[in-house]
Amino acid sequence: MCNPIAHQASKAVKWALVAGFGSVGGVAASAICSGVPIGTRTFLNQQTPVVPILRSPPSLGLLRAVFRPLGQITPIELTSKRSQVEQILSKRNFSGYPLFATCPDLHALEDLNYPLFVLADDGIALHQAMDAQVIGEVASLSKRIIIALVLRLLDEPVQAHALIEKQAATSVRQLALEGKRVIELNCGLENFDLLEPEMPLLHMLLSAWSPEQARGYIRLDPGTNLMYISCRQLQQMTRQPLYRELFAKNAEVKLHGDHYVACPAAWLSAIVEKFYGQPVPLCHQSIDPTKVLEGQNDSA
Repeated sequence: MCNPIAHQASKAVKWALVAGFGSVGGVAASAICSGVPIGTRTFLNQQTPVVPILRSPPSLGLLRAVFRPLGQITPIELTSKRSQVEQILSKRNFSGYPLFATCPDLHALEDLNYPLFVLADDGIALHQAMDAQVIGEVASLSKRIIIALVLRLLDEPVQAHALIEKQAATSVRQLALEGKRVIELNCGLENFDLLEPEMPLLHMLLSAWSPEQARGYIRLDPGTNLMYISCRQLQQMTRQPLYRELFAKNAEVKLHGDHYVACPAAWLSAIVEKFYGQPVPLCHQSIDPTKVLEGQNDSA
């Protein structure tokens, strides 16, 4: 039987290349980079992590563009029963091909060892506005990298083991960095840019929330034209680093009370809308303006 990655990559030649990739964006580049070590591990028959993706229309659109050169444009529907999942993904059905899918319960995929991106209720948010040009560029870049990588794996299968530095990747971020290194060394794309966001901490927060969940952390006070980010229950970071990052971009950002960061509404709402690719209706709440602080001597 031929290697599943090599066989599936033959479909990629049906997707036309475009001239440039200037509109791909960091989110799409990270998704492609994350798929590279997953595909490489599959080729080498190594342990392959399942990558959970927060279910949303932008995430689905991006995965469609990334997987389109491989012939997949709709997700595989998995169930919450492990036995049925294993039957659906059996080699007689998909031969171990990398796929994207949906699953109502990620527990059914624990230790699955299958090259899978899964749209679920929890996971990494892939929010990026995509028009026809961006979709074409993402699909074209994905095709170019797939073909270059597969040719390298087939030409030098023994050396291919050196492409994977660690047997297991502990995070999607680690997968993306590993994929970036592989792409730069083997796919003819030197200095492949993951395009780090200008405000990585804010980007991290928004990536962890769906647009609906963001409403629970970001409030709009129409009386002051300010938006307040609640930091009381943040697990990824404390308030002060987030404040410093936002203040460096907009001097009107202030600390508020013990748990909030206050931002100009027009400025922050534009950032949030651009990130999610859609307007996000926020809860309205009046805030006591006397509690706004300048940020000195605050460690919250």
